[in-house]
This record gives sequence, structure tokens and C-alpha cells, in this order.
Amino acid sequence: MPATVLRRAGTRLRRALRPHRMDLVYSPSCTVRIDGVQFDPDRGERILTFLLSEGLVGWRKILRPEPASVSDLLSVHTQGYLESLHHAEGFTPILGFPLNDDLRERVLAAQRTQVGGTILAARHVRGHRRIAAHLSGGLHHARPETGGGYCIYNDVAAAIV
Repeated sequence: MPATVLRRAGTRLRRALRPHRMDLVYSPSCTVRIDGVQFDPDRGERILTFLLSEGLVGWRKILRPEPASVSDLLSVHTQGYLESLHHAEGFTPILGFPLNDDLRERVLAAQRTQVGGTILAARHVRGHRRIAAHLSGGLHHARPETGGGYCIYNDVAAAIV
């Protein structure tokens, strides 16, 4: 077989095996630890570290989310529910116990950023026709008038609206 045929075959094979190019949405501000909650706050960081170390993604492909706006949250949650989250007892149905003021504000900020990340990923897919994945998303247990399953907001619903 001539060398040019082998070179072309090798080039085609490398292209076929090349990992899909995708954009990732991630921010460390999506992470917060809550004692007593069995939820892995480091999963997004671990996934990102693996993908970077394997050369499957580069830093240029990482999009940084902003917190979801109040109007984004109101598109899927009731005003009364969102107001209830500013009181310690508002977290008891979601987590099983109330949170102190400092931790409550950090959890709200982290989950608002998670919602913003899922919205960003969805808009990026629609606008750029590229694959995008949000490494900290998945807050799908929340309902319009209540949270559940450690989910305060519903990021999937907010991204669909």
C-alpha cells in the first residue's frame, strides 16, 4: 500500500476517534456544603478535573454562569414560595431541617447559580448548535410551590421556559 493511502487512512481514523467538542458550564460558586445532607457538592469539580486532565476539554470551552434572575425563578416558582425561602423554616420541607441565616444565603446563592448555569447551557445549545453540559445542574425535584430532594429551585424547568 502506498504511504499516502496509509497517511489518509490514519488521518480519517484520528478524526473518527477524536472526542466530541463540547462546551461545559461550571463555576465553583455552584458548590456549598451542608452538614447532614448526603449530596456530593464536589461532583462537578471532579468531572471537570477528569475531563481537563484527559485532554477532552480545554479551559476555553468552560462557560461561567451567572445566578438566575428573580424573573427566571418566577417563571417556574410562585412568589409565595420564593419569599418563604428567606425564613429558616422554609428549608425544613426541602432538607429536613432549618438552616442558619449565613448557610441559608450561601445555599440560595449556589442554587441560583446552578439554575443560571442550566439556563446558560440551554441557551448556548440553541444559539450555537453545539453540545453543552452543565456540570452542576440537575435540580429537578423542586415544584412551583415547594422544594424537595435537596432541590430549592427547578433548574430544568427554568431552562425550558
